[in-house]
Amino acid sequence: MTATGLEGVGAGPTVSAAVRPGYAFSDDPTRVDRDVVWSFLSTQAYRGRWRTREDVARQVRGAWRVVGVYREADGAMVGFARAVSDGVALDYLADVFVLPAHRGRRPGPGSSRR
Repeated sequence: MTATGLEGVGAGPTVSAAVRPGYAFSDDPTRVDRDVVWSFLSTQAYRGRWRTREDVARQVRGAWRVVGVYREADGAMVGFARAVSDGVALDYLADVFVLPAHRGRRPGPGSSRR
């Protein structure tokens, strides 16, 4: 396992783009703040809170792609999603969230259209 625990994630080059003023998204797996992901999924997610931290780390590592939404002012991750795919015809978007303090500011809608 690497320091990020995200080796082998993604399919191809990473993409970064502005989503809304003050926010940007990136599918660079090395930017994902695993502490933020774990904190949200283990305490605030509406389902799957039974997963252990290692379960979540394994799911993030095994994802076809991960996308984070970042506050441009300081680079803090404020949203996340992971995609699972067979690489041909099936894909599933899971563990999608925006931290409560950033909801209503619409930092994430553009990330699902890319």
